[in-house]
Amino acid sequence: SKTFQVIEDVVKTEKKTILIMILLLLTIAPKTFFFLTLPGYLLGQFLMTSINYIQHLDCDTTNIFTCSRNFTGKILNFVFVNNGYHTVHHYRPGTHWSEYPTLHLQVINKIPSKQNHDNFLIFVRHRLIRNPFQNNNDQFLVDKPNVI
Repeated sequence: SKTFQVIEDVVKTEKKTILIMILLLLTIAPKTFFFLTLPGYLLGQFLMTSINYIQHLDCDTTNIFTCSRNFTGKILNFVFVNNGYHTVHHYRPGTHWSEYPTLHLQVINKIPSKQNHDNFLIFVRHRLIRNPFQNNNDQFLVDKPNVI
């Protein structure tokens, strides 16, 4: 579709821009690149990948409104440009991140309450640290049908 073509074009442009910036920084200030830019970039990638994993952990991927969980805390969403409103990212992928909170409120009744959390760190503490081997009936997970 036209929307996905636009997104593809934007991604290609971003990749080219990043490559140009890396080459430019490597040429002008290699120490800055290796000791400041590269570690920051790698840390950012690690954090985003980790959060993304947790947002999809044990979620029911058969429905757009149950395929991820949301973290609506202000600090997380400030730091990660509203990535906590993850369901709407899948529901309307072309939507600008600044519109996620409003869109989330518009579809919140379609999202199971177990998919919405105020605090990312509390979820991680309960789900991954205290009870890493919970079953699918846990309070933090979506309801799944019983399979005999």
